[in-house]
Amino acid sequence: MAWFIALICPLLLAQLDDVPEVPEAAHKLEPAEVAHNFLRAMMNAESGELAQLGTDPFTFDGRVVKGREKIESFWKRFMKRNSGELDDLASGEITIYKYTEAVEKFGSPPAKFSHLKLKRCRFAAISFNKRNGILLILFRNKKKAWQVTAVSD
Repeated sequence: MAWFIALICPLLLAQLDDVPEVPEAAHKLEPAEVAHNFLRAMMNAESGELAQLGTDPFTFDGRVVKGREKIESFWKRFMKRNSGELDDLASGEITIYKYTEAVEKFGSPPAKFSHLKLKRCRFAAISFNKRNGILLILFRNKKKAWQVTAVSD
C-alpha cells in the first residue's frame, strides 16, 4: 500500500499544477459594488478609503488632484465642509451606464472631463430623494479592477 501512495501522490500533485488559476479579474468588484463602497466611505467620512477606491490622479468636478496624500487631504476638507449633507447618502439609488448609454440619456459629457478616456469608463448615476444626485466616473485599471476616477454633482 505504501508503494501505491508513493507512486500516486506525485502524479496527483503534477495534475494539480496543471489546473488553471482563476483569473485575477474574476475577483474584482463590479462597477455598482465599487460605487456602493465609495458612497459608504463618503457617508462614513473615510478619506483614506476614498483615496484607495479612487485613481491617482483623481478629478473632483473637473479639478484634477494628484498624489494619494493630496487626494486624501482634499476628501478630508470636502467632508468637513459638507458633513451635514453626507448623512443621506445611504438612500442613494445607483444606476450604471456604459459611455454610449450615458450620452444617450444625459447628452455629451462636459469639457471638464475631456482629459479622461470616457469611452472606456462606466458612469454611476446616483439619485437621492432629498438632494441632488452625484455622478461617479469609473475607470478599469491595468489590473482590470474598477476604480472611481472622478466625481461630480
